[in-house]
Amino acid sequence: MEEQRFFRDALEDFTYEAACGGAIRHLTDLGYTVRQIADRLDFPIPYERVRRAVWERLVDTEVILLEEPGSRRRRKGAVYVREYDRYGRASFRQVAAEDAKAGEDGWPGDAKGGRERSAPENGSEGGAGDGGVDRGERPAGDGAAGWRERCVCPEIGPSAKELALALHKGIRVNGRESSYVSCDFGLTALRAKEEYGRMLEILEDRQREYLTGLLWAEKRVYHRLDSRMTEILLRLYGAGCWSGTCYFLKTRETVSF
Repeated sequence: MEEQRFFRDALEDFTYEAACGGAIRHLTDLGYTVRQIADRLDFPIPYERVRRAVWERLVDTEVILLEEPGSRRRRKGAVYVREYDRYGRASFRQVAAEDAKAGEDGWPGDAKGGRERSAPENGSEGGAGDGGVDRGERPAGDGAAGWRERCVCPEIGPSAKELALALHKGIRVNGRESSYVSCDFGLTALRAKEEYGRMLEILEDRQREYLTGLLWAEKRVYHRLDSRMTEILLRLYGAGCWSGTCYFLKTRETVSF
């Protein structure tokens, strides 16, 4: 019975990948929303599966980070190892580079050929930015030690226009691929549904479609400050419906609003 289920699942996975797996990843990379992707697929795929595939792609390409940007784990460099279960099905797991090296030397339970390494991710370096309220360096073990923290108090916080200028400066210096913002949408949707509903009402239709299409984890995650997320952030902040932290990896700086 278990063997039959394995073959059925394997066939479904093969059919899914052949029919639309590559298309979903490609359209996600182009910036399509989950709804737009689902409507463009020729092969009938459940909407929830499309949501899951899009979320996984965003995590794989580091548009979304599940750990704090610049955390000790990331700065060490990370690699992906391929592991196999007893049925021969492959899956990937992210590990620190030195842990992967230890695996090459013989991790317990490491079957021959059971792990493959990808190219390591390079950590970000650079000096701290200027301006804002300097709160000093983070203590070791709390994210990226040695980063400069800036905090803008709500009472004297900037307008949405001033925030836009601050984000523009940070993104211009660091690049969008090295600029992130904290996102609690999954937590808000779970614990404060009325607040989450108000947030959605503030957004434009295309922004709302993107936000609701993602399968947000029920914890704080971090989204790259691409143009769409920057627009969402500014709109919510201007309406008093967002507070959080922006991370700029190259200048090793965080700015909390």
